[in-house]
Amino acid sequence: MNMTYWHKASILAIALGMAQPAFAQESQAASSGEGGSAGTDGSSIADIVVTAQRREQNLQDVPIAVTAIGSEGLANRGVNSVTELNAAVPGLVIAKTSQSVTPFLRGIGNATLTPGNDPSIAVYIDGIYQSAPTSMAFSLNNIERIEVLKGPQGTLFGRNATGGLINIVTRRPQADFSGKVEVGYGNFSTFEGKAYVTGAIASGINADLAVYYRNQSDGWGRNIATPADAGVVAIGSTNVIVPPPKYSDAGFGKEIGLRSSILAELGDNTTFRVAGNFFKSRGDLGLTRHGIAGATLSGDGVTPYVFPGKFWDSATDVSYFQENELWSVSGEFEHELGDVTFKSISGYLHSDTDVVLPTDSTPQVSTSNAGASLPTRTFTQELQLLGSTPTLDWIVGAFYLHSKAGYGPGYTARGALELNATIHSEQITDSVAGYGQVTFSLTDALRATAGLRYTRDKFKASEFVRGERTSTTPAPAWFASGVISNNVPEQRVTQDGWTWRLALDYRVDPDILLYASYNRGFKSGGYNLFFMCSTVGNIGDCPVVNPPVRPEKLDDYEVGVKADLADNMLRLNLSGFYYKYKDIQVQTVIGNPPTTVLTNAASATNYGGEIELVAAPTDGLQINASAALLNAKYDSFQNAIAVVPRTAAPWNNVQLPSFDASGNRLNRAPKFVGTIGFNYDTPVSFGELNMGATLYYNSGFVWDASNRIRQNSYATLNAFIGATLDDSVTVRFWANNLFNQKYYSYMNSSSSGDQGSPAAPRTFGVRVGYEF
Repeated sequence: MNMTYWHKASILAIALGMAQPAFAQESQAASSGEGGSAGTDGSSIADIVVTAQRREQNLQDVPIAVTAIGSEGLANRGVNSVTELNAAVPGLVIAKTSQSVTPFLRGIGNATLTPGNDPSIAVYIDGIYQSAPTSMAFSLNNIERIEVLKGPQGTLFGRNATGGLINIVTRRPQADFSGKVEVGYGNFSTFEGKAYVTGAIASGINADLAVYYRNQSDGWGRNIATPADAGVVAIGSTNVIVPPPKYSDAGFGKEIGLRSSILAELGDNTTFRVAGNFFKSRGDLGLTRHGIAGATLSGDGVTPYVFPGKFWDSATDVSYFQENELWSVSGEFEHELGDVTFKSISGYLHSDTDVVLPTDSTPQVSTSNAGASLPTRTFTQELQLLGSTPTLDWIVGAFYLHSKAGYGPGYTARGALELNATIHSEQITDSVAGYGQVTFSLTDALRATAGLRYTRDKFKASEFVRGERTSTTPAPAWFASGVISNNVPEQRVTQDGWTWRLALDYRVDPDILLYASYNRGFKSGGYNLFFMCSTVGNIGDCPVVNPPVRPEKLDDYEVGVKADLADNMLRLNLSGFYYKYKDIQVQTVIGNPPTTVLTNAASATNYGGEIELVAAPTDGLQINASAALLNAKYDSFQNAIAVVPRTAAPWNNVQLPSFDASGNRLNRAPKFVGTIGFNYDTPVSFGELNMGATLYYNSGFVWDASNRIRQNSYATLNAFIGATLDDSVTVRFWANNLFNQKYYSYMNSSSSGDQGSPAAPRTFGVRVGYEF
């Protein structure tokens, strides 16, 4: 039926009124889309195709809270890697924590660094589940769009998607020969280059190749530690002068990535796509940290050490450093059988990370320096049958995962001088799942969706510690060379669970969709590698093995509206949600050297709402705005672990007995996040002028269950101005964090003190591209 603009506006007002209680009590995230590369058609907003339900659909037809952004939209917002998605998806808090990328959505996430324990926000690349957190760090090249699905995806993307999903879709090879090259230079001596080419290599066979290189050779700051700060250290009867740190810079890095795919038409109804990916990075970005303002670190154990450097500096006798190498292969086979489509999706991921982590963050030589080699090997296989009729869409599928991850080995060391001990551990995960979902048209305007998934995970894990100390320096007996301690023989556990989705959506008219849903998400548990034994230094077998972490479950009750108004010049999407969260997997850091410990909190309640707006008021101008409110608190968490600063030697922090964190806020759950920005393209005599800016605001959040340390509110502004010449040459001047805002990408409170890893300062540069 036809409706006037004011009639539609009144329906939206009613819907907003229904969502008002959620907005009035704080919330977070959104449900909209801004295509970027899709751009606008004249002064209207173009449709965006997403695969949020494992089939191609118009974003505005999908009854799920989704933000979808194309490659051009990402570039316009200053997003060059997955870790910078914060600026494009309000409510998403994502950062690089040591060797891992840790996304949080609507207060749901997992900051663990434990191998084998996957994030609560699942990541897929072209339908392939990414089990290793390091695999999310690759830079954005050859990307068609990124879809961020909010809320548990318990049926179609059930593997560990408790809080949501980041779905990365790459370009498909085309038959026509085309491509683009781009080079750039920025401050901190940063050089980058990108290249993409595609074309036919034989009849019915297309291929592409994407290459990316970035080298930031100057650090954001300096490592101000000197050998004099460390002094002379005794090893046995010999006094040793501590060597200077290996790297004098803090906040530097280099990365290279290659991706290629081949798409073959094997017949009128059959296609096969195979893809390969290689990524390598090295440096200390996201890893370097220092004592935060007011923190007293141990220093020499007598005099407290207070970090004296600038915000982006560090001061450590051992340089923070990591090197990550990842490669993967995947294959997708698709065959149409009339109204039914069969898909087979296979993937193998091979990831190796080596990390050096001076956990005390001081120039003093301590026994708490740590490092690790972290291998991950994962194979996945998924089979799907999809069908569609005028009144029914359906999908059934099966999923299998086999993964090995662990410390191979991890270690503790006395500065850069000698090893103390190495830890050897491995967890093998075998997961199987079956699922199905149907969407039935009850009327021309009303549809019902029901989905169900069963997941069964089997875990095997083992661990032991071997002493490595060969000097006569006084040390615990279990440090002695060759001594085996905390030996944990193979442990086994099986965990399973049912997840589901129930939804109704109603098409008020072609431009307005209302929906309501109830979803359950499931995140697998497993063993706490590096802390499988409840004691430290027990020579021989471990007397008491810690139990595995239990799976966490989340129930999501959600309502939303998707509307295209004013002849498609305005898109307004909003959602409200209410979460009940049980058996939450939380991370704390205890011991000396600090050890990451996973445990289960009891329960939490998260609720809130989101709004996202895209407007195209005139030709060439697009305005984007969004807001996300969140209230996220523990209902019950009676055995939380916390540390507090000591007021006397040896300084640092001391672990408290377990305490009741009930009523405290969940970490990385800001009360308010918002963005506002614009892109403007206009013809000029020499071609086209392009400009844009995005302002991002975060109200701040806490980092631990005790709510003692927090990130204060901050705002960043990304902007660019450039030109397109003759439809083929582009020049762009850009700047991110234009106001040089100081904030942390990671903070932690451990026995080594309160420390933080600075986020990027102001960065700027120029990029020149050529498209053919």
